Order: sequence, then C-alpha cells, then structure tokens
Amino acid sequence: MTDTAQGVVSEPGDNVTTQPLGLYIHVPFCATKCHFCAFFQAKPTRETIGTFIQGIAAESRLWASTKPQPLETVFWGGGTPGVLSADDMLRLHQSLEPILQGNRIREWTVEMAPANLTPAKLSALKRIGVTRISMGVQTFDQRVLDEMGRHHSPGQVMRAYEWIREAGFDNVNLDMIIAFPGQTTEDLEHDLDEVIRMAPDHVSAYCLTFEEDTPLYARLADGVYKRDIEQEAALYEFAWQKLEDAGFHQYEISNFSRDGFRSLHNLNTWRMTEWIGMGPSASSQFRGIRSTHAHDQGTWLNDISTGTLPEREKVVLNNESILTDCLIFGLRMTDGPDLPALIQRFGKNALSKWELLFHHLTADGLAVYEPDNYLRLTLQGRLVADAIGVAILEADDA
Repeated sequence: MTDTAQGVVSEPGDNVTTQPLGLYIHVPFCATKCHFCAFFQAKPTRETIGTFIQGIAAESRLWASTKPQPLETVFWGGGTPGVLSADDMLRLHQSLEPILQGNRIREWTVEMAPANLTPAKLSALKRIGVTRISMGVQTFDQRVLDEMGRHHSPGQVMRAYEWIREAGFDNVNLDMIIAFPGQTTEDLEHDLDEVIRMAPDHVSAYCLTFEEDTPLYARLADGVYKRDIEQEAALYEFAWQKLEDAGFHQYEISNFSRDGFRSLHNLNTWRMTEWIGMGPSASSQFRGIRSTHAHDQGTWLNDISTGTLPEREKVVLNNESILTDCLIFGLRMTDGPDLPALIQRFGKNALSKWELLFHHLTADGLAVYEPDNYLRLTLQGRLVADAIGVAILEADDA
C-alpha cells in the first residue's frame, strides 16, 4: 500500500484503504425500453422484483464480510428504480442493512422517471435517508419523447417535480438529452428555458448516443436519421453557455450544478477512487480489482448462491491503468485532473509518457497546461474530449 494525498491506494487483496467508497445498486427493471438505451433491463413482476431484493440482501452480506471502508455515497440507478413500489423500496433498503449499518452517508441518489413517480414513493425514499433525486426528463418536446420511446409527457414532468420539492428534497437533478436528429437551436432553447424556470440544483445534459442493438441505431443505419456533427457541437456550446448564464456551473462535460450541488458519487467515480456495484450487470472497483457482474438476473442470482462475490470479467488494476483512467476522466472535468495529487500518488515521473501529447494539445488550442500543476481542456478541447481520451490510451500503449 502507498500513502497518498488522496488516501491509501489498495493493492489487490488489501483489507485497508482510506479511498472514498461509493455503493451503486443497479435496479434492472423498466416497464418499457427507451429506444436509445442499451443497458440490461428486466420486466418488473412480483417474482422478478422479489428475487432481485433477495439477491441484493445476499450480496450485501457478502460485501459486508469484506469489511470495506465507510461508505460516502449511495446511488440507485437502472433501469428505473422508480418502478418499484414504496414498499419494495423500503424492502430494498432493509436488504442493504449489512453494508449500510454504521455508515453516515453524505449523498444518496435515486433515479426516478416522471411516469412512475408518486408522493408515496418519495415519502418512502425520504424515510430511508435518500438526499438526492435524479429525474429523467430528456426533452419537453412530446414528439421527440415519443420517438425516444419515453412514456411520459411534459405535464407529468412538471407534476413530478412539484411532488419532489413538496416531499422536502433540496437536491434535485434533471437529466436532459441534446442533439436529437433534427433538433434546432430554438428547440434546445425551449427545453433549457423550461429547465431554468423549474430551478433544479443540478442539470445533466448528454449528447444523444446511438448504441448498437437499439431502435435509434437501426434508424440511423437505415438512413432515417442523419447525424450532423457540426450541429451537435453548436448545440453543445449553446447549452453550455445558456446553463452557465443561468447559474449552473459546468464541472464535467455533461454536468452542471449550482454552487454546492456537484454529484459527490460521480466525482469519486471520475477520480478513480473505489466503488461497490450490486445487482445484475453492476461493476465494482475495489481493492485493486475491477469487476462486472453477469448481465442477466438469473445468472447473477446463481453466482450469488455459491456464497462468493458474483464477480465476472475481473481485471487486476495496476498503477498505470488507474493513472490512465484518472487522466481520461479527469480531463472531462472542468478543473482537469489534479496533477500534484497524481504525482504524489503515482510518482514524480508518472506523467512523463504523456508530456509531448500535453504540449501538442496546448499548441493546438485544445488545453492549457502547466507541468506538475494543472491540465485543463479549453472549450474546443471539451468538444473533442473523446478523441483526446483515445490519444491518451494510445500514448499509454506506445
């Protein structure tokens, strides 16, 4: 183990670490599947929900037996956690008692969809200690919602948001999707005007991605949709500026918050600390090992029944792989990666293999760089952050 400014870096099998730890629960259920989504999902029935909660209870006991460091954050994602009934949410919370016991959670997020959000569910979440609601809005254009396969209306969004605030939640995120084929600046401005009027605490604005094996990808492949990369970039820049002008400060390429409302769970993940993932298809990064669970519920439950952690696709991490990820995800953040902390964590010459790349990015106007101090992408750099990530990987492999 190595002492660092960011805590103790665990080697595989270590039992002690002071890295911030998050807990992610993948709730795989969706009543219907959105046309852009490629995540694993299952149909919610009394049987599948019941066995899922039983599986989480068993997995929680297994993780608790590893004696992890205290949890800082919890995140229920999916899928759609909101398809669970209020009673199911209380049961899911109870199933997590072995790993939650004795922890003082700083931030607890639950993803909800407008169509299945109710005051009773919000009351249950408030009761168990949830502090943050993230609601998938995507757009206020009903035609686009229908094309996305989203089964809610703008009116349901407004009503659900009122219920969230009435329930006493003072940390609310709205998820938006921008650059749907054919979207104009005027269309996006209407969406963002509605968001700003609602006054959430945090906004996530993601550019639509076309994932293989989804209806939207099929329409793109068939020529029904056509991508306009220049328009996508223009819409991105417009969204960034409009949200900034409204008091939402960009701290990651797709994430904006008012002061004091950055997502702690996501920040810890982007900084490559540690997290435990539970549920089908969930991933973990814990004590020097990155692993992923089986992608279907039946196999995941069978893996748990063996009495060992249901880890598949296990990768033993080394300092180089973690450092590479720290740079790639760090550059997506407005502040950039914390270079002094990375040097202290990984060694004085840890960044030397990327030195030439950093200078080229600066010369091309894509980054600002002061060796051993800071590295941040410019606006133009943020527009090509994915390509810069590939360049970092290629330099690491050279």
